[in-house]
Amino acid sequence: MAEGSLSELCTICHINLPKYTCPRCSTRTCSLPCSKRHKLWSQCSGVRDPAAYLKRKELATPAAFDKDFNFITGIERRLERADRDAEHRGIVLDDDGRKRKKRRSGEFAQEEALLKRIERSGVEMLRAPKGMTRSRQNHSTWSKKQSCLNWSVEWIFPDKQKMIAKYPENNTIGFAFATTAYAKLHKLVEKRKQKPLQEGMLSSFRTPWRKK
Repeated sequence: MAEGSLSELCTICHINLPKYTCPRCSTRTCSLPCSKRHKLWSQCSGVRDPAAYLKRKELATPAAFDKDFNFITGIERRLERADRDAEHRGIVLDDDGRKRKKRRSGEFAQEEALLKRIERSGVEMLRAPKGMTRSRQNHSTWSKKQSCLNWSVEWIFPDKQKMIAKYPENNTIGFAFATTAYAKLHKLVEKRKQKPLQEGMLSSFRTPWRKK
């Protein structure tokens, strides 16, 4: 028997010092059999509750961030499995989970082709969960016709403006940036050309109370 007060021992057998903590209720146990007894006696699932209250100082930790990230990615994996299962069964769902009358052909095949090509190219990809802003902004695709990846790239300029555009993988960063910068400059020039025109149109109108 391990030395120590009763409160310091395993809460099930009260013999050994605890080694494990239940992710669900933080009950301390010394072994797998004691952990199983705890779940049986307390009707505890042993699964961490992602909605459990945490203090502010506990939130701002790498461990808390990892737990939230794993929770979100776990949901994404389950949704993707459900989508694939529905696709194999000939059921196509809208984004809100409702059935569609028409089948969206090739959607999953295109995504699988993209993922395989990315893996083959040796690129390490971190994907945001579906439904999040970063995921919706990412329009990277695999072009079978051009036989290349088309990457979505976000540019952040010194004036804090952002632009997202798609480029073939064989483009250099310099060429891609020059193309985007030119498009931004062209847009700015066109906007400045329209401003004097709009001001001239407004000045041609006279209100009833304006003196001639």
